[in-house]
Amino acid sequence: MLTFKSLPQLVAELTNARSVGIDEYLSPEIIKSEGHVTAMDWWTLGIFLYLLLYGRTPFKGARNKETQANMALKSLHYPKSRMASPQALDLIWRLLVKDPASGLRTEKGAAEMKLHSFFKGLNWAHIVSVYTYVPRHFNVFVDK
Repeated sequence: MLTFKSLPQLVAELTNARSVGIDEYLSPEIIKSEGHVTAMDWWTLGIFLYLLLYGRTPFKGARNKETQANMALKSLHYPKSRMASPQALDLIWRLLVKDPASGLRTEKGAAEMKLHSFFKGLNWAHIVSVYTYVPRHFNVFVDK
């Protein structure tokens, strides 16, 4: 009888790749121990979008302390090797404003971000109505 374990398996993994650590996503106010509000989540989204476009986070240093110093002090720069749309660059730029009371990290949060030109033509209500399906095996609630 043929089983899954008896089938040949190809395992291909990067053995020398560096993982993305949580320090790379910390907002400047967290690093400076100034407390945080939901604006921190928008900072994290900006870091994640940058990572998706460029394959690395924007303030990565050789060590955690250097990464934290870069996030608190270094200006945001985009690699010249790969250009993204002006709308994508502007969205990331506005999300990665170091002052949590500025940019798209204000108390308006998602409402303001949804109006950004990067999302022009996107029907947010449609996304919510179409993509709310959760597969049964991911349901954390017990059906009665």
